[in-house]
Amino acid sequence: MILDFIAIGVIIVCLGGVIYLISKKFPIISSIDIQKLSKHKQEKVKSELMEGRLKRKLEVFNIKKYFEPSGGESTGIPVIQKIRNFLKEMEQRYQKKVSEAEVEELPNEKRKTILLAEAESLADKDQDAEAEQKFIEAISLDARYKEAYHGLADLYLKKKDYDHAKEIFKYLIKINATDDTSYEHLGQIAKSQGDLAEAEKDYLQSISLNNRVAGYQVDLAEVYQAKGEQDKALEHFQEALKLEPNNPRYLDLAIEMAIALEKPDVARPYIDKLKEVNPDNKKLKEYRKVLSKAK
Repeated sequence: MILDFIAIGVIIVCLGGVIYLISKKFPIISSIDIQKLSKHKQEKVKSELMEGRLKRKLEVFNIKKYFEPSGGESTGIPVIQKIRNFLKEMEQRYQKKVSEAEVEELPNEKRKTILLAEAESLADKDQDAEAEQKFIEAISLDARYKEAYHGLADLYLKKKDYDHAKEIFKYLIKINATDDTSYEHLGQIAKSQGDLAEAEKDYLQSISLNNRVAGYQVDLAEVYQAKGEQDKALEHFQEALKLEPNNPRYLDLAIEMAIALEKPDVARPYIDKLKEVNPDNKKLKEYRKVLSKAK
């Protein structure tokens, strides 16, 4: 009987030590900053941390050995039986949680792809608040999910929330220095804010990374046009047409710039091409009239 009381005393002291050590660590869990994670993920992270810490503490003290009956027989002491059962149940719950977590992590790629598609669909329907939330949920599954960041930044750009858009595009460049699209978007923002020098710099960088996009050439041409550097503007309109020779808008821009610079020989082949690709263009007659008066 005395030995039983001693065993119970040892158990209580050991349990007290475990609880004390664990309680000291719990504030760390509460301080974790997981605001940007989904509610489901918050619960999962906290639960796994608490379960993991408790399991490690139990392993350190190896407290279970005190509860195993010798020779497979019950000690006959109810409190010991209860504690032993509690520990077994806790271990089973922990193992189950680990298994569930592993299964849940398997479809992460699929889950984030679905969230991205939903976000893009909502953005197309101008449901911006819902789209923003979906983009953020996708990012919570993968902190380097570039497609989701691009979608979110484009959403902010559409809303003219330039500060947030710029922040994301700069982050994308930080994780991928060859991201020509982000430089192009930074150029758009700079141009919208009237910073033509910065816009020129960003557009030149986007072209240096990818010189096969006609739109980049047109963006830069329009910056030079706004700066009054008309010859440079025409040069880049022409570069765009080398990439997309049948684009009616680019043909219009090149023709108007050539006429403004009094370069009829440059304008004529573009007028002929415009007639070929867009014969109903109402500007054709006006262009012909202007050129007929040119020397």
